Amino acid sequence: IVRKLHVKIHFLFSVFSVGAGTTIIATLLWRDSIFRVLVSLGQRPIPAVLLVLQGLLALAGQCAFSKSLQHCRGVGVIIRNVDVVLAYALGIAVLGEIPSVLGCTGAIMVLGSVVVITIEQAQST
Repeated sequence: IVRKLHVKIHFLFSVFSVGAGTTIIATLLWRDSIFRVLVSLGQRPIPAVLLVLQGLLALAGQCAFSKSLQHCRGVGVIIRNVDVVLAYALGIAVLGEIPSVLGCTGAIMVLGSVVVITIEQAQST
């Protein structure tokens, strides 16, 4: 969406609209769990501070990435979507996880889609 709209809208609009939408959906789906988590975080300030800091850093990273996607196309798609495959590799190599066949199939589909999109964009420029 960010690449298609290019510079027609401000990059913060896309970041905050997706964040607001997912927050509303998550709150509706997991309202009971969210309340329990908030109560437990209120009793332990250090994890709460770390959680807020993680959220702020993720917001800053997403803002920077959205801004960069407005100006460069192919490389941004590769970097953004290969994280799925890298997360699987990290889980297998470092954490000793054994992924399911369905999970591996999804990671391969993401990687294949990224390769196809990147090749198409390279040929069109």
